[in-house]
Amino acid sequence: MHEKLILVHSNFQTPFFLDYTLKLKIFDDYAVLESLNRYFLKKKICSKIASAGDLLFLDIDCNVEDIEEVIQMKRGPAGRLSGELEQIWHNYRTVRRELHIPRGKLILRTGFPLLMGILNITPDSFYDGGRFFDKDRAIEHAFQLQEEGADIIDIGGQSTRPGSTQISAEEEIDRVIPVLMNLKGKLRIPVSIDTYYAKVARIALENGAELINDNSALTMDKEEMLKVVTDFNVPVVLMHYHKTLQPMQTEPEYKDVLYEIACWLKERAHVLTSNKIAAQRIILDPGIGFGKLLENNVEIFYKLDALRSLGFPILVGPSRKSFIGAINKELSPQDRLSGTIASCIVSLLKGAMIIRVHDVKKIKDALEVVSAILSGT
Repeated sequence: MHEKLILVHSNFQTPFFLDYTLKLKIFDDYAVLESLNRYFLKKKICSKIASAGDLLFLDIDCNVEDIEEVIQMKRGPAGRLSGELEQIWHNYRTVRRELHIPRGKLILRTGFPLLMGILNITPDSFYDGGRFFDKDRAIEHAFQLQEEGADIIDIGGQSTRPGSTQISAEEEIDRVIPVLMNLKGKLRIPVSIDTYYAKVARIALENGAELINDNSALTMDKEEMLKVVTDFNVPVVLMHYHKTLQPMQTEPEYKDVLYEIACWLKERAHVLTSNKIAAQRIILDPGIGFGKLLENNVEIFYKLDALRSLGFPILVGPSRKSFIGAINKELSPQDRLSGTIASCIVSLLKGAMIIRVHDVKKIKDALEVVSAILSGT
């Protein structure tokens, strides 16, 4: 028996309307799937039992009315599904969330994602490595990102690109803390610290950071990072990666990439909530490019809205990554802006609430046009 998990995603490419065809996936043991399949077919709803390796699931094409009808069923095969589907459907349809930070709150909405501007204080990041390694240039760029329209600035001192070398917490502190100290109290927007080291996160939060972006999803420093999140009561981004961060796995294997990402992120979020960290402080990131092949990244974008079923805001970070180059045949990250903009537009359409980017102004301009067109204003 597999863990029961329901994922909903839309075949129609916008979260602004609810009268579209949906794909519903239910993962469970075969007897339950067979019973539910008979129920849906009796209702003339297209469904089939499918598999990916030994992973069984029920794949359903339906519409809003179908789901809401099943939610009302309290007896029979659908009765086992009704309560959980009701919560999943509520999660999927939620279009506004509040993210509380020390200085107030950030409003997160589908259709109007916040932009997290990237500030890498590293010599070896894949796109901007070395450009802001100097403290003064890093400080200047932080203010530039703010003026370009960033809603959050994500500061990191360690590259996690394929082939990068892991550095110590002490070296990371030497890179990021002087910059944070010079920005403290001077920016209008919050700063996120991009680290998997609890020691770095703690000192960064003491020096003005208001969010933690842990691309290990609290698996690298585990108990210590949990204590930091609890002590400072700040939001935390949990990012999915495949088996190892450094060295990053370059030939990963998935049976069903969205299912496996969803299960992993759900489990990581449960670790936090079971340690009395409020669900309202958790953000999920599918980890574009972190141990994913081109086809995995494409499928993640196509079904990105399925992760909304888990009930947490979704952050996505496509900026200038290699999957764009693989599609456009652009070897250099310098030539991947147009693909990045396209990826950000898809992220907006699929309901991402935060998008992490290098090119804040250009992407903000593009997303404002898309949002205005879709909302009719």
